[in-house]
Amino acid sequence: MGQLFVQLNSGEQHLADGSRRAYFYALRVMEMFRGMGVGTHLLTEAEAMLREGGFRWATIAAAKENTGARRLYERLGYRVFAEDPGRWSYVDHTGNLQHVHEPCWIMEKKLQPR
Repeated sequence: MGQLFVQLNSGEQHLADGSRRAYFYALRVMEMFRGMGVGTHLLTEAEAMLREGGFRWATIAAAKENTGARRLYERLGYRVFAEDPGRWSYVDHTGNLQHVHEPCWIMEKKLQPR
């Protein structure tokens, strides 16, 4: 139905620092379930878990071409604070190195204690 990964620590401290900031990535919702609140639910539950763990900020990236994602994140309280050229690589399931160029907005949200 959907997924969301959370990175608690990163070499990029503006994304995740292991104690105050965490980075959400790979948010995906299967097409047949989009528009039903699944993405919102995944994010709000993950934010609650971060709060319980003492984290005060959540960060997430939205591809510049993905205006729907940016709208969702803004509706949930995220604001753009940086841009990223979006150049990265990965090894695919066949063992081939793939290069990606996906410029994105880096967004953050202050997690209010409940």
